[in-house]
Amino acid sequence: MIDRELCKRLREEINAALERVGDAHNAEVRCESGTFDDNSVRFKLVVRLRNESGAVADDRAEDFKQYAALYGLAPEDLGREFMYARENHRIVGLRTKARKRPIVAERVRDGKRFIFDEDTIRLLLGKPRRPTLLDADAESKREMEAETRIS
Repeated sequence: MIDRELCKRLREEINAALERVGDAHNAEVRCESGTFDDNSVRFKLVVRLRNESGAVADDRAEDFKQYAALYGLAPEDLGREFMYARENHRIVGLRTKARKRPIVAERVRDGKRFIFDEDTIRLLLGKPRRPTLLDADAESKREMEAETRIS
């Protein structure tokens, strides 16, 4: 019978074997998340090509550089570290199709990835909060009140 612990051991052994395949093709080949039942396991196989410097190309990192300004961040924020839940995390990318938590960060200690909303990241990086429609509405009310007091 297949259980979670067996799946973890299988994935570790498969990833060790896949390193040799990836090296032969100038790529990173990894067996990632999967599902299992009593008799079978299905893993997701991910292949990422390496660039000229030997680093693995990461689409999410490239997306962060390109679209960071849309989320009130700067392209230079990629790789910045912040403290969350008493652990250091590093920004590693952007999920462009995510509506609620588009920012991807990894815990420095073990590389485990987490997703965050942009407001939380801006707060943790010490950046100002982005104005909202409610802020604009409140500002216009203050202006109208100031005008009526002057008159």
